[in-house]
Amino acid sequence: MVEFNGGVGNNRSLSLNKKNMNQQEILIDMGQYLPDVHKYHEFPIIMGEDNMSIHEGNRIDLQEYHNILRRVVSRELPFLGVKNVFFAVAVKKGNVELHLLPLNFNLNEHLALYPPHEYGFPAETRFRKDTAYHFLSLIASIPARNPDLIDEEGYTPITMGKLRNNIRDIISYKNYLLASGVIEETGRYIPGEKSNGYRWMGKYANQPFAAKKVPSRWADDIAKYDSSPDPEKYPYLFHWYQQGMLLIDPVAEKYALVIKERKMLDATKKSWDTNKDTGKKKDPVTQYLAAAYNIDKLRHRLYQAHIDNNIHRLHSVLTNLQKEYRNFITDDGANLGSVDIKNCQP
Repeated sequence: MVEFNGGVGNNRSLSLNKKNMNQQEILIDMGQYLPDVHKYHEFPIIMGEDNMSIHEGNRIDLQEYHNILRRVVSRELPFLGVKNVFFAVAVKKGNVELHLLPLNFNLNEHLALYPPHEYGFPAETRFRKDTAYHFLSLIASIPARNPDLIDEEGYTPITMGKLRNNIRDIISYKNYLLASGVIEETGRYIPGEKSNGYRWMGKYANQPFAAKKVPSRWADDIAKYDSSPDPEKYPYLFHWYQQGMLLIDPVAEKYALVIKERKMLDATKKSWDTNKDTGKKKDPVTQYLAAAYNIDKLRHRLYQAHIDNNIHRLHSVLTNLQKEYRNFITDDGANLGSVDIKNCQP
């Protein structure tokens, strides 16, 4: 079990509890796993009788390091008899969350122009930027995981009740973002039936978006996907993700932006995609946000592979990505191929 332990100063460590390991020290050159990033040097892996620790100083954020650790263990440690290693990272303050934000949006500048306590935010509550970022990120992350939720108006349904289970004051942040002109909502909430939808205001929605890494207490991606027992149950499926070699050409994000802009110029909406569930058109802006979010996850090797509990299908940012973007993906430098099996039963 990998756990994040807060260290002294900027130092952090990841520990893997594993019995029956021989005492030894291994030095692994992280540059071989990320050859294009020069800041990765040699990191010591200290193995004791009951645990393995990797100390990383302050050179790399936890999510990237967690993915590197997966690849190191899967490639370098089999000869030590380490099998079926299961990873989970405790979510604590200091983790990093990936957010998709418009290029013309700067939260610090916005807070200075629109002080939260002057726009309805409770005076007795401290405004935490990571919570605001987390809510804004949902506008892209929800349709990225479920493109069937994309409607013609471009609103992303967000169930506030579920959010409040983890973030009790989330409504205060939502109300501030509405009052200060960052987002807008549908106002068509039906208790027990329909959630309110949210989208970026036009001055932001019409801009290109880019990924931003933000220190966050709500880095739920690690907790949700890496605390799952799925990799142990289905190692033949998760093996390819655990190698960490799936990458996507950055040109894919530019391509997504061009497609969005072309569709937005089509007043007839004939070029717009159709939602197979509702029969209505899909908003190109929300489609762009969903694609860009998944593209950026792939670029940072955050694959989010998991098995759903309903029909037991494998889902990941790769399967969520629209088919045309898969042409930009490589596995260890090799192009991908595909096979469409219409019917396969045991």
